[in-house]
Amino acid sequence: MRSLLVALVLATAASAQTPADWTGRWDSCWVDGCATLDLVQTADSVRGTYDLYEGVIEGTVEGRVLTGTWAEPDDGGQIVFTLSPDGQTFFGRDDVGDWWNGGRLPAAANVARAKTGDPRESLQSFLEGMNAVREAGLEHFETALPALTFALDPEPPPPWDRVERANSLFQVLDQTMIRIYDVPHTGLVGRDTSLVLDQLGTGESVRLGFHAEQEGRWGIVVPSRESLDSTLTRLLMARGDEATLRALLATKGLVGTVPDRHHRLDSPRATMRTFMEGFGQGEDGRERIEATLDLSRVDPAVRAQEAPLLADFLRQVLLRVGTLVWQQIPDDPASDAPYVHFAHPRGRIVVAPAETEDGRRVWQFTPETLGELRALYEAINDMPLSEAAIQPEASERSAFFRLRDRVADVSPALVRRSGLAETWQWIALGLLLVLTPMAALVSGRVVAGRPRVDSSVRKKPTRVRLRWPVRLGAFGGILLWFVSHLGLPQALFSPLRAVGLVALIAGGVGGAFVLVDAIARRLTGRDTPGAPVVVDDILVSLAAGVVKITAVVAAILLTAEALALPYQSVLAGIGIGGLAFAIAAQDTVANFFGSAVIMADRPFRKGDLVRVGSQEGIVEHVGLRSTHLRTLDDSVVVIPNGQLAKETVDNRGLRRARRVEVELGVVYDTTADALHDFVQRVTEVAQTHAADGREPTVGVWAFGASSIDLKVVCFLPARTLPEEQQARHLLLLDLLRLADEMGVEFAFPTQTLHLESVASANGHHPVPTEEH
Repeated sequence: MRSLLVALVLATAASAQTPADWTGRWDSCWVDGCATLDLVQTADSVRGTYDLYEGVIEGTVEGRVLTGTWAEPDDGGQIVFTLSPDGQTFFGRDDVGDWWNGGRLPAAANVARAKTGDPRESLQSFLEGMNAVREAGLEHFETALPALTFALDPEPPPPWDRVERANSLFQVLDQTMIRIYDVPHTGLVGRDTSLVLDQLGTGESVRLGFHAEQEGRWGIVVPSRESLDSTLTRLLMARGDEATLRALLATKGLVGTVPDRHHRLDSPRATMRTFMEGFGQGEDGRERIEATLDLSRVDPAVRAQEAPLLADFLRQVLLRVGTLVWQQIPDDPASDAPYVHFAHPRGRIVVAPAETEDGRRVWQFTPETLGELRALYEAINDMPLSEAAIQPEASERSAFFRLRDRVADVSPALVRRSGLAETWQWIALGLLLVLTPMAALVSGRVVAGRPRVDSSVRKKPTRVRLRWPVRLGAFGGILLWFVSHLGLPQALFSPLRAVGLVALIAGGVGGAFVLVDAIARRLTGRDTPGAPVVVDDILVSLAAGVVKITAVVAAILLTAEALALPYQSVLAGIGIGGLAFAIAAQDTVANFFGSAVIMADRPFRKGDLVRVGSQEGIVEHVGLRSTHLRTLDDSVVVIPNGQLAKETVDNRGLRRARRVEVELGVVYDTTADALHDFVQRVTEVAQTHAADGREPTVGVWAFGASSIDLKVVCFLPARTLPEEQQARHLLLLDLLRLADEMGVEFAFPTQTLHLESVASANGHHPVPTEEH
């Protein structure tokens, strides 16, 4: 262990002494500018350039620190850069204390070459390059700046001024509507020209000039900074967008200064741009993409799966339609006219105003567009992607399209539509519906093991009872996973997903029931006879019932959520009609609260002998709705818990001793002294049978019709009925033996018949007189 630590310390020290590698391209920014750095390190020396400002960097490296100088045509100074441990970013300062940061760029950047053969090419190159700068990286200035000309300036401007004016010009053009095909294209040899660009919805316009230079090159004439600021102010004020104006003027019109403005989706341009930029931006990007789609006709139950798939189809179609130049798309927020971006016999791509749930007016791709995307993609799939995609990563394929491409490589016929789905999707569905049940059956058998054949076992083992819940869960899970990756249309995906979800939820509820029963049996010791009881039976029974009901309610809510059923409205209706619901279900509610009372007061336990009203029996089961009593006649009485909570419960099972009253009748011939001695001895016998601390009472109680009655009141140490029966038996036998020993006779009911002579007219006849 010690040697390992020493090795780690030495390796760390060696790595700290190894010079960092600064060679590469860096996307860097400083206090008031940005540029792409190209650095080359040779040994401990570094030299590089940032062409945007015609700048040069030179310095030496020690460890991860680069110390040197920066120089531009009209400025320069000292710099200190430090490379991060992972070598992907650096942080630096110049000699006046301003910061300068950067991040490493990929080795190969997809930068289009500028085309300047005529005014149309120059304008298109500038717009495509500046849009790419805003959305992809600074290296795309290489496409934009060559399309500009500063030849009409009195003096050549410094590099920083060219960059700032290029940014401002782009911000001005971004407020207008440009139709590239309106720009002059041919027949302009040696003659400067211009073009008027309109701002939609405001009546404002901008004149853009083009200058013919040597060697057949055309450049966009860049106005002065003052003129650009004035024009930008005029256009943004016409839109009423003062916040954007303040941000742009404060930052010299830097591209990307107001990155979230278009996320408002207040025009077709903003919606199209938000949609395309969302790819590759993680979860936030997915949410923005979905916001651009009018999903009102998509089943809410499958919206989470269907929306990304529709977005993939739409993106692939847009990349094949042509190069997206945002300034060619209308940006008038006040317009009500739908924007048709593309039309084809199989469908159209249309962006139209819509109203969101919170009442906002936004522009979205119409439901008709989303419904026609599959047919539209099939019709134009063979068209290559646009060469000048704004985002280099835009051509990346999603998992579904990569799978579809592999299928197409096997046979193009497999990706042809046949009814609702493509041929390969039908084949996959057929295999899925055959193999999924088989896999579910196998999984259930694996969990359950070999089935028992012992008929003496009254309850199946937990593993066996889990067989069908596992089968249902496996069937639903496998079905859901596969149909989610096949890219099926909504008409097929919705029902298959519903079947999978219901099976998965049913399997989960069934498994929960089995596990709850197994845990309850373990806690109450029913699995292993003779094992100590861990938790009270009633507590376990009620808790198990609550868990099962909770599982059922959760399953219902999950099913409603998964199938997009309007259960919220149902719950709201129950709240509005709560009184009627309570009246209709008062017995059920009373039983439930009766269970809560039993849980709180604990008036009895399982096995106790109780008397509830006129019913008496041993508690066998306590559920959420009712309690079961086993009567002394061996019948079962079911008492609702609501009634049980209102009745007086006599728990005879909680008696510490059983009170026994015995009446002894002795004959009247017994003398008082003998009777007194007998009472003394009976007291002694009762004391030997009485429970600890409970003195018996014995004495003459009454003079009966045929006996002198003695009453014995004794508390016997017995908790159950069989114990009471046995204790009473022993007490009575001892009393009988005592009577025999002392010669005391027990009386029994007798009758004495007395005869009297009564005179009558015919003679003397005896008249009986009866005495009891």
